[in-house]
Amino acid sequence: MAHAFPEDLTMAFQPIFDLEAEGYVYAYEALLRRWDGGAAVFRLNKGRDVERKSLDSSCRARAMEMALERNLKAPLSVNASPSALTDKKHGLEETCHQAHQLGFPISDLIVEVTENERIEDLAYFSDYINEFRRDGIRIAIDDFGSGYSGLSVLSDFLPDIVKIDKTLVKGFDRDKCRQILVTGIKRLCDDLNLELVAEGVETPEQLEKLTDLGVKKFQGNGLSKPILGEAPACNFKGIKMDKKKSVV
Repeated sequence: MAHAFPEDLTMAFQPIFDLEAEGYVYAYEALLRRWDGGAAVFRLNKGRDVERKSLDSSCRARAMEMALERNLKAPLSVNASPSALTDKKHGLEETCHQAHQLGFPISDLIVEVTENERIEDLAYFSDYINEFRRDGIRIAIDDFGSGYSGLSVLSDFLPDIVKIDKTLVKGFDRDKCRQILVTGIKRLCDDLNLELVAEGVETPEQLEKLTDLGVKKFQGNGLSKPILGEAPACNFKGIKMDKKKSVV
């Protein structure tokens, strides 16, 4: 591989469920973890800029490698910051090169643009990313409704997928304001023909309310927690959520 993946880290996989998809798994999101299962995203914010982007690239490569090893039967979703994606050495072009080297189908790759930094030049970002979208890569805006993931991004750059931030899903079943906001996002995505995923689903009540609204795709620890080093063996059709523990 072009970049060494840290030996003290691994990838966990969390399913994104789709009520209408065969097998009910829409995709698996790859998440950076320590071997004890703890989150390790802070590692992507340490060191010099070039080191962060190199690690960012190696995470995407390792996720594809592990997805092939585990014979995932659904697309793979990986995360990247806007500046990392457009980096000339460690960006999306390098990820596509790594995919070809590994034999990973480009059409099975979803790239989630993280919300922790602003897209400085939306026109350039859009032109650059669209080159790879023509090859089949899909782009998701992660954590929509928080940080820099807002309407300005949609106005200049239409992704393929919008992921509603978990802060809007939390308390959704009881909070009228959140219900109005999510309803508006759902209508916006319908009008723009964008896929919509609700993140952070933790309770049966949230799931029921979101389903009543017409949301079809869901992700969250209440449905399936990220599984360390392997793909979760679970199926949305068979899920029975425990109202006390909110886990499968």
